[in-house]
Amino acid sequence: MDPLTHSTLGACCAFAVARPGLRRAAALAGVVAGLLPDADVFIRSSSDSLLGVEYHRHFTHSFLFQPVTALLAALVASLLLRFRVPWKSLFIPALVAGLSHILCDAWTSYGTRLWWPFTDTRVAWDMVSIIDPFITLPLLVGLVWALFANQRKPVTVALGWLGIYLTLAIVQRERAEAVVRDVAAQRGHSIDRITAKPSFANILVWRGIYRSGGRYYAVAVRPGLAESKFIEGESVKVLDPSVDLPFLGDNAAQQRDLRRFTHFSDGWVVLMADGTGKVIGDVRYSLLPQRMAPLWGIVLDPQQTKSGAQWINLRVVDKRDPSTLWALIRGEGFTPAPGG
Repeated sequence: MDPLTHSTLGACCAFAVARPGLRRAAALAGVVAGLLPDADVFIRSSSDSLLGVEYHRHFTHSFLFQPVTALLAALVASLLLRFRVPWKSLFIPALVAGLSHILCDAWTSYGTRLWWPFTDTRVAWDMVSIIDPFITLPLLVGLVWALFANQRKPVTVALGWLGIYLTLAIVQRERAEAVVRDVAAQRGHSIDRITAKPSFANILVWRGIYRSGGRYYAVAVRPGLAESKFIEGESVKVLDPSVDLPFLGDNAAQQRDLRRFTHFSDGWVVLMADGTGKVIGDVRYSLLPQRMAPLWGIVLDPQQTKSGAQWINLRVVDKRDPSTLWALIRGEGFTPAPGG
């Protein structure tokens, strides 16, 4: 998630577990520990544009690495406090804050290597968007209140709200996936693979994607207690490298990068209809849930025989898209889902 959410959640968690005389110092350590795992964004290479993507949410986001995060955060916080508070007193609050960061990232659908080095699996629970004000703002209010009052109750209330919100997100995810299954059944589609992910900054509107008959289908879903609704979305052909990318041939570097990107995208990859036949997109994400308009991808160049693929941002946002998304959140444009 975003740095503000990570730092605020880290501070709240550290404040909540610290001893009374150390709460404010622990909050500082929590801010540092809540941010440190994202130091992996500085892993870059001018000759390998996929390196940064590959190593973001990698080893620094694993359970095994969090004692290191906690030690560094405790030392930094103690230094900032001019060693008036020993780092050992801040280690456990910082450890809890570091764990909050990696679990927070796992709530999203980007993928986090929690179990490194034992497996390269990218854990993604598809619960919330990478930015969600209904998570960040209550945590921020609770933290500020707790710091001024030097009382634990405001952060426990904020963390309690977070637990309730995440539970609602799980319920919404399951409802959304059920709607997508009903829509596919109505169309006569046999589902090979399915997922449901929250749209940007809310858990009211969901992006359902399923694979059937060699195509991916998008469905915008608005789950409800009494009635769920949906919008039929776009579809696109599933990438078949042997057919769609014959120019790769023996280009080992680009074949390797295609495998890396496919792993990063959890296999949700398509050939973009850009007229060149060289852009591969990740269809897990799109600003509008019913669209097949990936936010990022890679470019393969058949003229290059030794260099790898190039990462490309595809965030071409139409000025109408934010208002369209807001209309979806308000419930406009949907029709009743099959089966209610």
